[in-house]
Amino acid sequence: IALSPDDYLAAWRTDTLRLAILVALFLLASLTAAGIQYRAGQRQQEANAAILQQKSLYHELVENTPMLVVRYLPDTTISFANTAYLNFFDTTAEAIAGRRWLDFIHERSDREAVQERIASLTPEHSVST
Repeated sequence: IALSPDDYLAAWRTDTLRLAILVALFLLASLTAAGIQYRAGQRQQEANAAILQQKSLYHELVENTPMLVVRYLPDTTISFANTAYLNFFDTTAEAIAGRRWLDFIHERSDREAVQERIASLTPEHSVST
């Protein structure tokens, strides 16, 4: 006695259908994840462009202000100085790179007073008057 093709292929057809459904679900999940990743990448690019625009505006404002602007580390090592600062001290960015701005204060008592004011700065009180 022999089985009909429908009978002996029934299990194979069921397994194949299950496999096809799993492949379709995997494909759908992959496409959804790719879409989410693509949108996240687009948002990241937009955010980066906005940051670059803000940095450019900030740089332009700081460079064009007549006030002396200097950014320094807690030990007063200069990390940035605008053109007005460089012109005031008749120096270049390369000449002050790595220097502490306290080095520009020649009077010892003035330097100590400035160091005390710097020491009093905190995130809550970030401006010394």
